[in-house]
Amino acid sequence: MHVQHMLERCRMRLRRSMKRGTRLALLLTIVALLLLLSITMFNSALDEVGADEVGADEVGAGDGDELEDGAPPPHRDKARLQGQIERGRASMLLHAEELLALLQRFSDERGVRAANAMSEAAVHPANTSLATPEALLTHYYGTELIRLNNVHEKDLDDGYAQNVLHSDTYWSPSHVTRRGYGLEGSIFVGVTHSQEAAASAAAETACAATVRSLYEAARWPLAIFTGIVDVTLRTPPRDAAAASAEAAAQPPEETPAWAPPPASVCVPRAYLLPSCAERVSFCPTDNIRVRQVRAAQTTADAVGAAGNARRRRPHPLFSSVAAQRYATLTLYRGETYVMFIRAGVQLVSNWDLLARTLWLQLPSRQAVLSQPPVSVTHEAVQAAWDAVVVRQVEGILLAADKMLPNATAQGPPQSQPREGKLGNGVGQWLESIQWTLNLEAVRLQPAGEAAAGGKDAGLRVEEVVHHVFHHDAAVFRHAKEQAPMTGGASLAEEEVAPAAASRRRIQLYWLRQFYEALRGEFLKDVVERNTTACLSGVQMPEAKSRREAAALFRLHATRVRRLSHAMRDPRYMRPSPFHACGGTGATACPEMSAVKHMCHSDAILPYLLQAWVTTDFLFTRAEAFVDLPRDAGDGYGGPTHADTVQLDPFLSFVGADEEAVLLSARLWTHGWELFSATEPVAFVVTPPTTQATAASDARTLTPALLQLRERSVARLRHIIFGKNGTAGAAPDVEAAALREVERYGLGRRRSKEQLFYFSGLQEAARQRERVAESNAEAEHAVESICPAFFCRSRK
Repeated sequence: MHVQHMLERCRMRLRRSMKRGTRLALLLTIVALLLLLSITMFNSALDEVGADEVGADEVGAGDGDELEDGAPPPHRDKARLQGQIERGRASMLLHAEELLALLQRFSDERGVRAANAMSEAAVHPANTSLATPEALLTHYYGTELIRLNNVHEKDLDDGYAQNVLHSDTYWSPSHVTRRGYGLEGSIFVGVTHSQEAAASAAAETACAATVRSLYEAARWPLAIFTGIVDVTLRTPPRDAAAASAEAAAQPPEETPAWAPPPASVCVPRAYLLPSCAERVSFCPTDNIRVRQVRAAQTTADAVGAAGNARRRRPHPLFSSVAAQRYATLTLYRGETYVMFIRAGVQLVSNWDLLARTLWLQLPSRQAVLSQPPVSVTHEAVQAAWDAVVVRQVEGILLAADKMLPNATAQGPPQSQPREGKLGNGVGQWLESIQWTLNLEAVRLQPAGEAAAGGKDAGLRVEEVVHHVFHHDAAVFRHAKEQAPMTGGASLAEEEVAPAAASRRRIQLYWLRQFYEALRGEFLKDVVERNTTACLSGVQMPEAKSRREAAALFRLHATRVRRLSHAMRDPRYMRPSPFHACGGTGATACPEMSAVKHMCHSDAILPYLLQAWVTTDFLFTRAEAFVDLPRDAGDGYGGPTHADTVQLDPFLSFVGADEEAVLLSARLWTHGWELFSATEPVAFVVTPPTTQATAASDARTLTPALLQLRERSVARLRHIIFGKNGTAGAAPDVEAAALREVERYGLGRRRSKEQLFYFSGLQEAARQRERVAESNAEAEHAVESICPAFFCRSRK
């Protein structure tokens, strides 16, 4: 009703404006006609005057001989009079032409305005605006970037337009990016993974699924650069005689000079195909940097008798995410932002624009954006399956009942219809999939019944999510092309008889048919949900022994109300007072403490301040981890801002939460502010693998791993809790644990006491360091900027 009312008001205004415009146009037309009429009458009068004068001259010339004394009549300057006549005529005609041009221009503009008003009122409701961050940035990368590139290159060369001829692909995105345009917001993504192999030939690993999401969900994938570190095994040396005999048996051209390393488990198979490498445009492998570290094979690493399994099991030095992250960051090559993400995490559509937009609106220029990924819930999977698969199958069943009235669910129809009657082959297809048209078998069973198993339980929710996100769309399209009329071949892991119409096989068939639609529904659920996640606290369980593999810290996440829709909110396009600044005086950037005076004003957009970060998803400026040159014009550097936090290469065996707590403490004490995203950016479909988080794991650790664990725990305790953290450790362990600890310790921008008070670790500090409670605790307090926006556990 509101939209109809607005449209009616627009029509009334348009009618009034058209009435006024019509009256004005009529008036101008009358004036123009009168002016033309006056010009015509004036010209005829001038012609008559000229004719009379010419006649008088002729008469005078004829009678001149008869005049007394032969005196001629008074002479008139005919040339001057004729010039005045021509100038007057030209002036009046010019004025008439200008008036007619004005009238025509007014008429054209009035028509254009009326057409635009009608089209906008009909197409775009009054409460809808195209001026959103998503529309603006999409327009920039689609057209404006190329136009600005063209203008810039023309400015560099005056003879550009006359002397330069470009190919048809010169303005393609890949060529534009190779010349350096569009990389002002480039992102380096470090992906950490656990070296797991693919479960089947058709499925991708969790790491490959994450890398595919990085590029397929990005709006500008050309500016996404990925760093991956793999650890592979060196082939053990063979007997020299056997090696020479094998080499002699092969032709010289088939004997490789060196064995190529295996493909990374993190690179999707579709990116390794020749079709991707031969693209004229962008192929993601152009931006994927893989560093493969070869390690010597030991007895414990041997896999199989044939020795052809070259993928290394988790190496002690790289079993920790901290050490792997340090190695991954060495692949950084000057990008604007740095992002860390773990294998198994998926990203929402346009995540690159969303992350940059959210970061640029945070009330700090030294901000770190981190968020625990939200989960795809069982309820969302059930709802998506019913909305996509079950609904489509219901429609197909109705069509089958009309076209194949004698069909049965157990086999082909009893009476075969004629091909000419079916026309385009739809009937044949319905006959071939008759075994799948069992609506009860298509439905997913409730989570409890599916988990309990049974003779024919069908797919579990976790399997549906795994198949949707860990299989490339090309695999399903290939399966549909290979067997479109045979009922579909099951996936590699399905070993069933062709005639067995099991619930699982039926569900797998329809899963392949509606793979992309299901994926879209899952993404829609994540994007449109009204909650998000943030880190609300940390738990510190007491360890019985320093040699135990139990985790020192365990982070806790909580769900909070969603605070933004940044890609649809025009407010996120305006410059932030904390980022659109620089220099000194009036243009200087405000301090973080100034935010509390603007908490409830529209100048500060919603944000979530938190005391911790998670490395499952972390996004910030590259200066946070890379010591880049900072001149005076760079507002992100300088003595009054945060310092670079270099990753610690000596943390060889800590858990993910332990590394996250240590990294949070180092970032915060170096001057960085920690925030959570106000809306979902990342979601998870694979639960994180736990390493060294249970006390029972200590029995499975080798003596070498136990020694690495003891060193890492001693180093972590020393950095956070001080010298008392290494009390009781052996001298050799303490010496190895504290190697270059000053370089990779806490910062000096904020004190350790402020850290404990801000993060809620003051009680733990008293227990660990055995210090007395200070009466001046308030002086170490860091006031919360806006308490309503601080991530806290729900009571």
